[in-house]
Amino acid sequence: MAQGRSGSTALLRMLNAVPGVRIAGENEKALDHLRQFVTCFANATKHHHSEFYRLAWMLPCPIDVLKRKAGSFLLDIYNPNSQYRLAGFKEIRYGRDYQQLCDDISFLTEVLPGLKIVFNTRATEDAVKSDFWRDDPQLSSRILDTVYGNFLRYHGEHRGTTYWMPYEEIREGSAVLQGMFDFLGVEFTSAARTELARRLR
Repeated sequence: MAQGRSGSTALLRMLNAVPGVRIAGENEKALDHLRQFVTCFANATKHHHSEFYRLAWMLPCPIDVLKRKAGSFLLDIYNPNSQYRLAGFKEIRYGRDYQQLCDDISFLTEVLPGLKIVFNTRATEDAVKSDFWRDDPQLSSRILDTVYGNFLRYHGEHRGTTYWMPYEEIREGSAVLQGMFDFLGVEFTSAARTELARRLR
């Protein structure tokens, strides 16, 4: 989960240079639609206040089974045939509201047990000068500060399952960058270092 213009594509390239790793790109927060799909079925249970309505609003399967199937669907997309030991995606559209961020991650954790999240950030005064953020610096600064604060708050409350990866640490010799690979349980290979060197040129 990244702020945008914070080095997420560089991190993606480095991780994908490691054998057995496949990190896909952005999806415009497509998983919101899957969560809404599951939520609609879960909401149907509020009508189960009599035998008649339980039949009228009968679910195709229990909600826990539906969530498992949703998780299997995602794994089949991102990690077909379980061929990768680490699979995932990067996305810059999380974090603009704290409760929404908590709800988003709660759903992802439910359908993808063992989920790990890297929060990729950048100092606002630098990010706001980059690409699309500079179109409206005042608004962009507010968005960037909000996302940064929400990521930081969530990270502070969930240290075991999240990692803090600032743009400023995407550099050779960074213990923080090395720590991201350690957190994800993959080697910081020479090929990944080559991608880092390419990004630094």
